[in-house]
Amino acid sequence: MSTMNERQFVILRQGAAVWNAWRKKHPHAYIDFSDAQLIEVDLQACHLQRANFQRALLQACNLRSVRLDRADLSDMSAIDCLFQQASFVGANLCNADLSHADLQHTQWKKSWLWGANLHRANLHGACFRGAMLDYVDLRHANLRGVSFRHASLRAARCNQTNMREVNLSAAHLEYAHLEEACLLKSNLKGAHLSHASLIDVDLRESQLYHADFRATDLRAADLRGTNWKYTRHQGALLTGAMLESFAFR
Repeated sequence: MSTMNERQFVILRQGAAVWNAWRKKHPHAYIDFSDAQLIEVDLQACHLQRANFQRALLQACNLRSVRLDRADLSDMSAIDCLFQQASFVGANLCNADLSHADLQHTQWKKSWLWGANLHRANLHGACFRGAMLDYVDLRHANLRGVSFRHASLRAARCNQTNMREVNLSAAHLEYAHLEEACLLKSNLKGAHLSHASLIDVDLRESQLYHADFRATDLRAADLRGTNWKYTRHQGALLTGAMLESFAFR
């Protein structure tokens, strides 16, 4: 860590009040913690917008309500960190590792998470509106009540994921993996799911108006309480799917 970074780090360790006051006096300062190792640091409510955390290692840190809007967090690893109500609006988290993290009620609008690892993360109530999550790993994550409206999750891995009451309206999930995921009472209006794998998925009572299921694998899926009249489903595999007889009327 450079001399300037060490000075910034000394200020940061004094807590949000001191750090945020310093940032207010130095609004154009370049905040660089790339390759840093931050262990048991209390960053709660700190203003870290546009900061550089590339390849940084954060362990057992408190980042509740932290502001990381437009920050560069690519290739960062966070172990046993708390991020509840943090803001990542417009941030770069490509290939970041946030597996097992507590990220409840976080904001990710228009953020970049290409290839990020969110395996078993708790994202209950988070908002990813317009975010880019292609190839992201969301296996076994808690996504209940999450908004992915207009987000891109192409080739994302959401196997065995809790996606109850999730908003996927107008989202892109082409070639995504949602095997054994629970999407009970979810909003998939206008969602793009062509060529996705939804084997044994639970889609009961979900809204599918104008959704695209062309060439989608829906074998053994539970589709009860859904209406397929206005969907595109040419070439979809429905072998063993549970579906009422009136679903296409």
